[in-house]
Amino acid sequence: MSQKTIEKFKKQPELDGVEILEMELTEYAYPKSGTGICPQCGGKMNGVGLDWECEGCDLKLVGPIF
Repeated sequence: MSQKTIEKFKKQPELDGVEILEMELTEYAYPKSGTGICPQCGGKMNGVGLDWECEGCDLKLVGPIF
């Protein structure tokens, strides 16, 4: 069984302070891009560099935060 990769990300925009969410990464090659599973709706998250956006609910994240 393969191990899941779960990292922490900052929710954007920061309207009410910093909100940290955990997201499972399905593919990631820093600094280029990756894909993950949206922690909000379960949709596909696409990442370019440190900017991530969900195809389903338009959630925006920055990270991962190490």
